Amino acid sequence: MSRNTHVALLARTPLAGPSAHRTNVPDFDLHRGVVVEPPNESLRYELRVEPEFDRPLDFPPLDLHDAGDGHLLMSPKLVKCFRAAGVDNIQFFPGEAIYLPSRDAYSYQVANIVGLVKALDVEDSDCEVDEDGFVEMFYTLRLDREAVEPFDLFRMFESFHTIIVSSRVRLMLESHGITGVRFVGEEDWEPGTL
Repeated sequence: MSRNTHVALLARTPLAGPSAHRTNVPDFDLHRGVVVEPPNESLRYELRVEPEFDRPLDFPPLDLHDAGDGHLLMSPKLVKCFRAAGVDNIQFFPGEAIYLPSRDAYSYQVANIVGLVKALDVEDSDCEVDEDGFVEMFYTLRLDREAVEPFDLFRMFESFHTIIVSSRVRLMLESHGITGVRFVGEEDWEPGTL
């Protein structure tokens, strides 16, 4: 058995931004790990830089933005990386984001990660779990290595806000200089990371 290490993948936005906001987006949740019907409307977003920064153009659009409710905006570069890595459990919808500092339009794919995996090692993790088995708070996160080994990308069943990637995918994203991502391993996990 290989010793593939899995880590949490978080969207990371600099303090100044740009942060993604939905402007013309139907109300549908992409956190659940299930295939959804394509929306009838265009998916439009704004990328905003905090107004107190004098030089907003110093904070350009990123390869990954999280606009809430599971709406992950992925640049063509990031989509290409996932495809090159053989990741095939992402449903994509075309989207557009207006980068407000310049008013330029950027094409993104809005990603729906399909698949939930019961990934939590309950015995070794320190977390608060509700009566339905869902994590309310992680103090430490330990993954069930056997359960996660076959997967390169998924949402955790116990905490569907938590996205996990394999070390192979992590290395691919890092080697291509993907922006807007942060990887958090088990040893680096701190309360409030999510």
